[in-house]
Amino acid sequence: MNMNLRRIISFTIAAVICLCFISCSSESKEMHVPTLNGSSAESGFADSIKYGVHTTSHEETFDELSGSTKKLSFDNDKVCTYKESTCYYKSSDSKEYGTFYSIYDRYVSEGTTAEYLRGTDLLCYYSVMGGREDIVLSERSKEEAKKMADDFLLGFLSQDTLNKFDQVTVEENASNTFSYRVSYRRFIEGYKTDEALYVSFNDEGKLRGYNGFNLNKYDTLADGISKETLDEAKEALLNKLYSTKKLDFEHKEPQIITDKSGNVYLEIQYSYRYEEGGAINVRTVAVNVN
Repeated sequence: MNMNLRRIISFTIAAVICLCFISCSSESKEMHVPTLNGSSAESGFADSIKYGVHTTSHEETFDELSGSTKKLSFDNDKVCTYKESTCYYKSSDSKEYGTFYSIYDRYVSEGTTAEYLRGTDLLCYYSVMGGREDIVLSERSKEEAKKMADDFLLGFLSQDTLNKFDQVTVEENASNTFSYRVSYRRFIEGYKTDEALYVSFNDEGKLRGYNGFNLNKYDTLADGISKETLDEAKEALLNKLYSTKKLDFEHKEPQIITDKSGNVYLEIQYSYRYEEGGAINVRTVAVNVN
């Protein structure tokens, strides 16, 4: 058997093994409460089932929205026309969207895109090609970026809604595509949630766009979450993680998330190596808190 033929056979076998592994991994993610390191749901631990992880997007048109428009009061009453909806689900061969926060209706007009939560007037995404000519930073300071971001958000969000975000940070030169990014994050009992807002300015100082994640999701859920429960969940998660004793182990701060059924979890993302010099693995673990 020549060398080329051996390589072809070896590659084919490796590809089949890889596909089988991916298939099994995807199937395990479909479980309502997967397992982690041999610990079942009965012990209280589970792999993170935060949507947005291991999902794919699909665009389709809803007939009832065809031809409909949205007037952007926060953008000089610009009128955008419905184009399509972006739908998120767990795999390309499954259309179980899983959560109300999985479908966004997209409206467009001459370089402007606005996306609303399915069937609502809740703006979740907005971008302007080249940036807004009428919203431009002059001083190029974090303070000015924060004020302009606040003023922009109040064009479509109430002051009460904005007040829910306990932490506001301003990043300068955070990437090649924008000069400033203002981030708003909601906390519950001192713990970060996945409800967040982002407003960005391009390298010319023009307002470039906005993203809103999981807006108002915790308005009703927050009342059922206590600090005592969150503290106990954090301690349990850290004890579980540190017992693994893997190489180069690091973890991020805990974050509150929900699954498609409205169950609330405290999640920690962590990274580690199996062996010295090996690849870094990133995983998440979560425990129910409501």
